[in-house]
Amino acid sequence: MRSLRTKLVMIMVILILALMCVIGAFLINGVGNFYISQFYEQMEKTFSPEFIGQLQEIPAQEQNAPERMKELLMAQAGLGIDIATRNVYILDETGNVLASSNQQTSVSMTANLLTAMNGEVGQESSITSSFMDLAVPIASADSTYIVYILDSRATVDALTGELFSIILSALGLGLLDLKDKVVQILFSVYDLQVETAVKQNTGKKSKQYHKYCQSAGHNINNVISNFTKQI
Repeated sequence: MRSLRTKLVMIMVILILALMCVIGAFLINGVGNFYISQFYEQMEKTFSPEFIGQLQEIPAQEQNAPERMKELLMAQAGLGIDIATRNVYILDETGNVLASSNQQTSVSMTANLLTAMNGEVGQESSITSSFMDLAVPIASADSTYIVYILDSRATVDALTGELFSIILSALGLGLLDLKDKVVQILFSVYDLQVETAVKQNTGKKSKQYHKYCQSAGHNINNVISNFTKQI
């Protein structure tokens, strides 16, 4: 019976761990993919041909074009510029910061920035990346600027952490419930032993049959008692 108990415990622990790992991976990947998709959908809706045309007209109309472009971009609700986690930068064609929402004077060079410096929109991202970004070249008659949106993914990371905490809590509850499940199975084994005893001892003396059932029940109850003490 000790061997049976160990096998039951191991099987259930493995099943619970496997289930939690699959669910956890699915949820965490799902959250990451959702936020990446939502970010680029917001960017695509905001950077319409009409809005890009407005940005291209600013250098000819304003003395401090980068600052005016930054103000216009921060006013766009669809971009979600909150300074804490998502910022906008106006760069020149070589990657130098001319204006920014958080007053930073430099940014790290990324693949999307390099793409924008070559005259194309940089909008590649990965679920394993620590940030989300978008780089849009703005070419006017006199000069070329790059609008750079950088999101630190703090919101995604916070939600992922919460999900991980929930999964661990569920795993703990599952393991606590394991004891009751195994005890139920052991009682089922006991019932099966008694039923087998009834079939095998039909026609034998009542005293011998009663002694056999008592022995079977005593063995099962000892296993259950030892098991519950160890958990």
